[in-house]
Amino acid sequence: MIDLACPSCGRAGSIPREKINTRLTCKKCHSVFHVNTTGRTLVGEPHVESPKAEHHHHEGLHLPSFESLDGLTESLPKVSLRSLGLGVAAIVVVGGLFMFLTKPPQSLADTALRTAERFADDDLVYLKQIATTESIDDVVRWFDAVHPQLVKNREQWKGREAKIQVMVIGEDPKLGKGEAQAFIYPAGPAGHVSAINSAVNSTTTTAASVQQPVDLRLHWVLDRKGTWKLDGVQTFQAATRPLLSSTP
Repeated sequence: MIDLACPSCGRAGSIPREKINTRLTCKKCHSVFHVNTTGRTLVGEPHVESPKAEHHHHEGLHLPSFESLDGLTESLPKVSLRSLGLGVAAIVVVGGLFMFLTKPPQSLADTALRTAERFADDDLVYLKQIATTESIDDVVRWFDAVHPQLVKNREQWKGREAKIQVMVIGEDPKLGKGEAQAFIYPAGPAGHVSAINSAVNSTTTTAASVQQPVDLRLHWVLDRKGTWKLDGVQTFQAATRPLLSSTP
């Protein structure tokens, strides 16, 4: 037997040992109390411990207990927000560098079209920017040689608006070489097709009145970044090279 006293009113009594950690009621004040495993008398319902889960041994499978998981989380290193941010930034930089190095080269057709549009807008600054470093002066010489033809044609077109057609002659990214031809025509329905048809159908129209396009023969080289650069040397040579005669 275990001697005890009610924790509420102090009435003395005794209980057998098998009543430890069970619900007891004081016969005097009717308070509910219990005696824990250490022999201490406490007010309230007893705390019934859940039986420990039996360990089932599965072949090749061992499930960790909650106690082992708590110890594992405590043993893991603490990661600060700064370290986490630096790690994310490094992943972004590496991923961006990979995409930059593996991206396909620019389309030569789009680059040539944009170049012809800037030429039609008299934008020499842009033409110098897209030229290779060693051929910037040649691009200026090419512009000075070909641009007067555009100015003269505008007088016949009676306006600055123009439409542009581009044809890629050769594009070899492996060799880093490219060639394209751009034609600058007057814009609107009175363009090159209608002008030629009018010249054919009219007996009073001379061949000189047909609106001729400005022909740009553009040579390109591909840099390490996959960007097409205007080769001013070959472009200037193509513009100033005399046309070969086709007569036998």
